[in-house]
Amino acid sequence: MLIQKLYGRAWAMQRLDGALGARCDMTPKDPEIVSAVIRKLRRLEDWANHFGIATRIGKIIDWIETDNCNSALRLEP
Repeated sequence: MLIQKLYGRAWAMQRLDGALGARCDMTPKDPEIVSAVIRKLRRLEDWANHFGIATRIGKIIDWIETDNCNSALRLEP
């Protein structure tokens, strides 16, 4: 299951400053960044196909392109 959550398990990570917890911010979706992610996923899918590795990257790209990222993407085994 792919979801986009703030922090996830990062609350338990020890930072370089010795404190615990991730220091990250959720930023609004940017069309340029979404396009770059899709481009990189397509390139990854090309390499996976080249090496004969089965993936579900196409389903992930479809999910991103539907702009319905507020609900989790479930990839059944």
